[in-house]
Amino acid sequence: MLDFSYPLWYLIVCVLFSLGLSIFLYFYNSVHLSKPWRAGLFLLRFLVLFALSALLLKPILKYASISYEKPIILVGIDNSKSILLGKDSATYKSELANKIEELKSNLSAEFEVKTLLIGDEIVSGDKIDFSEKASNLSSFMDYVNDNYAYDNVSAGVLISDGIFNKATNPNYKKWNIDGGLYTVALGDSSQMSDQKLTNVRSNSIAFLGNKFPINVNLQIDGFIGQKSMVKIVGYGKEIYSQEIEITSNSLNLEFQHLADAEKVGLQKFTVKILSLEGELNTINNEQVFYVKVKDKRQKILMAYDFPHPDIAAIRRSIEDEESYEVKMYRTKDLLKLDKENIEENFNLIVAFQIPTGDQKSKKAFSLLRSCNTPQWYISSSHTDHLLLFNSDKGIEWKGQSDKNNSVQGSINANFDLFTITNDKGVQTEYPPVKVPFGVLNYSVGSQVLSFQTVSGIITQYPLWLFTSSAEGIRKSYFFGEGIWHWKMSEYEHSGTYDLFDETVTKTVQYLASKKDVSRFRVYCETSFYENDPIELNAEFYNLSYELINEPNVSVQVRNEEGDLYELEMVRKGSKYYLNVGKLSPGKFSYKASVNHQGKEMVKSGEFSVKKLDTEYKNLQADFNLMRGLAQKNGGKFYTYNKWDEFSAELKQKKAVQRSYEEVEIKDLIHQKWLFALLVLIIGLEWLIRKREGVI
Repeated sequence: MLDFSYPLWYLIVCVLFSLGLSIFLYFYNSVHLSKPWRAGLFLLRFLVLFALSALLLKPILKYASISYEKPIILVGIDNSKSILLGKDSATYKSELANKIEELKSNLSAEFEVKTLLIGDEIVSGDKIDFSEKASNLSSFMDYVNDNYAYDNVSAGVLISDGIFNKATNPNYKKWNIDGGLYTVALGDSSQMSDQKLTNVRSNSIAFLGNKFPINVNLQIDGFIGQKSMVKIVGYGKEIYSQEIEITSNSLNLEFQHLADAEKVGLQKFTVKILSLEGELNTINNEQVFYVKVKDKRQKILMAYDFPHPDIAAIRRSIEDEESYEVKMYRTKDLLKLDKENIEENFNLIVAFQIPTGDQKSKKAFSLLRSCNTPQWYISSSHTDHLLLFNSDKGIEWKGQSDKNNSVQGSINANFDLFTITNDKGVQTEYPPVKVPFGVLNYSVGSQVLSFQTVSGIITQYPLWLFTSSAEGIRKSYFFGEGIWHWKMSEYEHSGTYDLFDETVTKTVQYLASKKDVSRFRVYCETSFYENDPIELNAEFYNLSYELINEPNVSVQVRNEEGDLYELEMVRKGSKYYLNVGKLSPGKFSYKASVNHQGKEMVKSGEFSVKKLDTEYKNLQADFNLMRGLAQKNGGKFYTYNKWDEFSAELKQKKAVQRSYEEVEIKDLIHQKWLFALLVLIIGLEWLIRKREGVI
């Protein structure tokens, strides 16, 4: 198709121009040519002039092509270990992959079949090995909704035993695909005789000489009339045992043991149920956990002017971490303390609302500011922000405390004082908080954890700021009121407070910890799961306390059996980094060393790797969940022994193809064939004129 960039009536001008010039050249001018040659040359000249003038109108060629897309059938396959822990495991291992390939072959003429493997995450592929250590069925729904919502999906298929052990119940998720969701149930839905530890809970930290609780929940199905035994082993010895008399077909028990914190360090504890004759699955009879035993806990002074939900939210997150003891002081009670008392008895000050316009509040603020104790200020609409911020030499604030903006938070990717989980930008999904209206300037040495986000636009104004005084006293400021809404919002969406609690406790941990003045520093978490990569970070400073990474840093990692792994850290920017990889469950120690100018410096520590045993806890297939998913989402439910019926149902589905028109646009002036044609015409005209003696 030919089109022009200018109106088509311009072509009339081109015709008139070409006619006029050609007539003038061959009819108006006296040229001694016979009439046939005159007419022929006139036509050739007209074509050349018309073509050249028409090219000035920028003509374009449009090439249209139509392509057809097959409809898609998405097949989600539960690739978790629980599939092979039932009585039909051999059948699934030998048959399922072949059946899926056969299904693909039968549908390939009309459909494009894509397979997705379901485990801890969703992976596109067809390598079925049932090796995943978690079943996140709801993520299959999310993945399809996020990646195929606008594609031509005729149907979705979920092949699973219906056992999920990560994230939420998939029935709570919406299937946003026009094609229905068909489910094929694997496994055995009948009740089997089994003993299992359903939950073991304990403090991650305990303090030497204190007692700490170990809470055990267990379930016994079957074995009625028999006796069982549960034991707890710690410090290399049995510290608790209890006999269980099985009096019903389904027995649920819960008990608590108060254990003594006997030794400092990372201590291993094992809860065991003794296996009974005829018990097929004994893997879920045992759980291992680790407790870090410390010498003493840190004390936190929490000061406030008046009660507020923000205070309760922060306090609960801090107190859930056993390392800290919180003391609450209202302004009037705080004034009964003095500077020496606060510095001697507390590791951190957390102040809400302070200072307000009240004189007692201002006196309390003056007292807190005089202390050489780390401080965290959480402001409110009653806070005197001018007094709060301008008392810090590293901060200058200009604004109006009586006016507020509603903003959300956005994690600063360059923040590196500590690491926090930013799952899908979770802070941007939290409800807004109220911040004072104004402009805040802060020193170069400060770090922003979270920026203010207004209507989805990330500003450069801080919402959560970290600074330190000239004396090295660490401080933090959260400029918003209503942070408790964040905690409630997270629970509403995920059923936990994990991300909120993590941010609060790591803030407290950073502020309350003494500044490390050693030249060699190593950072490593103390607890991992077996599917987590073990990561270490390190920093090295020269005598002028400048960050360098010239010398090599070697790391030794040793497990409980004494096996030694010798590794070398890699340079990352001006620091060091090491990814040890994934390790088997157990207790590990590490020793990092650096040698600089003949002096060796060593740092050591411990960490634990916990077994991810969620796939072994429950082996009873949930056919009701699979049936409910199909009925709710416009599909049908099948058991594995009805595979042929399921395959026939998919084959009968009408394949509605989508067509796409693709238009390619090219400028006519760039076409080589047109250039060659014009040269040919001009050449032909020249040859005729020369032959007839007109030139």
